[in-house]
Amino acid sequence: MVGNEAGLITTLTHDAQVLQQVRLPDGVKCIVADDAWLYAGCDDGNVYDLSGKVPRLAYRISPDIDIYWLDIYDGVLGVSDSGGGIAAIDHEDEFLWRVHGRGTSGWMVRCDDTAVHHGHSKGVTSYDWRTGKELWHQATGGVLFGWQESTTLYAGTSARQVVRLRKDGGRE
Repeated sequence: MVGNEAGLITTLTHDAQVLQQVRLPDGVKCIVADDAWLYAGCDDGNVYDLSGKVPRLAYRISPDIDIYWLDIYDGVLGVSDSGGGIAAIDHEDEFLWRVHGRGTSGWMVRCDDTAVHHGHSKGVTSYDWRTGKELWHQATGGVLFGWQESTTLYAGTSARQVVRLRKDGGRE
């Protein structure tokens, strides 16, 4: 699946054959999946469920949040934004918590059973996913994208490096 600034989401085969296209009201920032959930973050500030035949509004995010990236774990949506904020929102569309992170441009959010990991202009910060309390921070430089495995986080940085961190905050 790929989305563009015009709000068009295209589902392709591995051979680049178009399977389906749907349109959202505004530009697509990201598409994420977790088990049965398939969501797209949109420039209109909302998150849409893509798992049905037509997209439906799944989460109304606060209008002052410019969504950069999403992740979902066990029905809790992690949202990072252009201002460096990070939030956890439950399946009933209610904010569990929202904090302004240490940096700006939150391009990475990864959620698991222990934390919401947030990559931003000043590094990676992990927060307790139930309370929003900061657990640890590692300065890595600006994070442009991130990935996680069971015990490891990978942060792709603006310094053209991939930083490998343990989920307890230590460097590997």
